[in-house]
Amino acid sequence: MSYCIRLQKADFHIRQEDKQRAHAAIMQIGNSSVQEEIADEIRDHDDVDTLAIVVSAFGWRLVEDTGDNVVGIRYEGEKCWREEELFKALAPYVVDGSYVEVTGEDGDHFRWFFTAGKCYQQQAIISWEDLP
Repeated sequence: MSYCIRLQKADFHIRQEDKQRAHAAIMQIGNSSVQEEIADEIRDHDDVDTLAIVVSAFGWRLVEDTGDNVVGIRYEGEKCWREEELFKALAPYVVDGSYVEVTGEDGDHFRWFFTAGKCYQQQAIISWEDLP
């Protein structure tokens, strides 16, 4: 099942020294028989030597600075369905306080928030102010 999303805003960071371990964690998703469809997607890429290339198999593009740190993320896909696995694998290596905020095809607003090596999905609560 897939679901259209649009990236609203992101503050997403992975330190250069953690990128190799993050890459290995994603490759473990590709080795899982339970996640065969994800494994196929990763294997379909000719070159999976870098974290950026493997993340692109999920429809995301990492933004890096001149020091090779990940300083942002962009969504280049159309429909999501594998983000939970991707962000769960990356979570131990993502800088605490990072987040990725999206709007779904049904208008729902939510984000993935990273803290203490874990990723949490949070729903936005919209509150309308009472009129006088």
